[in-house]
Amino acid sequence: MTIEDAPKRRGRPRFPDESLSRPRSVVGDPIGRPRTYQPEYCEQATKLCALGALNREVADFFGVTVKSIERWCHAYPEFAEAMRMGKEPADDRVERSLYHRANGYSYETVKIFMPAGAQEPVIVPYTEHVPPDPASMIFWLKNRRKWQWSDRVNHEHTGPDGGPIQISEVRRVIISVDKTEKRDLFDGLTIDAEVIESKP
Repeated sequence: MTIEDAPKRRGRPRFPDESLSRPRSVVGDPIGRPRTYQPEYCEQATKLCALGALNREVADFFGVTVKSIERWCHAYPEFAEAMRMGKEPADDRVERSLYHRANGYSYETVKIFMPAGAQEPVIVPYTEHVPPDPASMIFWLKNRRKWQWSDRVNHEHTGPDGGPIQISEVRRVIISVDKTEKRDLFDGLTIDAEVIESKP
């Protein structure tokens, strides 16, 4: 069957030359969507991440989706490394701030007063103290010393002297007596076995 014998389709032709296969590109002219990643994006991504930008904000800067940023990180190791290197200083700054907030800190500042009848304001320097924040302390300790400060408690069941638990044979006791016989039967007896099930 040749192209001339093939039934004609309605509407716009699939390809301009009406061929049944996709037209080939000129040598060096790639087919498909142009690649959006550029090697110079590495330096820009590092600077953005160092300023505290999230992946969403980096994607907005480059005009792509967050999924594209994730694909670039997988496809281009140099881009992934640039993102990681940029995020480290920002994370370090947050870590230092959390540490200072957990321990409390002091800083120099000034108060400005305008006394009644004064011609110009009075500037008084002083030291402001920010007390330690208990929530920051707990967060720090839960992440840095998990084994001591975790909310999760691990229960370990062991046998004598920390050894394995010994499992002995357990038997099911079924007693089939009516209520009057049961009272007479158990009167004055001490039984170690537990009655699990009784039949009338």
